[in-house]
Amino acid sequence: MKRLPFLLYAALVIIAPVANSAPDSLRIDMNAASAENPKYWITESSGKTHNSSCRYYKKSKGHGSDTPSGNDCKVCGGASRGQ
Repeated sequence: MKRLPFLLYAALVIIAPVANSAPDSLRIDMNAASAENPKYWITESSGKTHNSSCRYYKKSKGHGSDTPSGNDCKVCGGASRGQ
């Protein structure tokens, strides 16, 4: 029973340095968070710009963008009332 803490300690000594040396491909990119939560949503069919408060934000077929393009949505105001 006394060997269990030692084995646990030994495992941590061996594993800890490996866990802290993750390759760059596994590290979290802070810019990826911005890509997941873009400021505006551009609807593909109409080209309208929706802000994050709009009911069509990420609900319609389109793509995210941090810069507005096309016409503003009449429901949310698009970039003119963007957050």
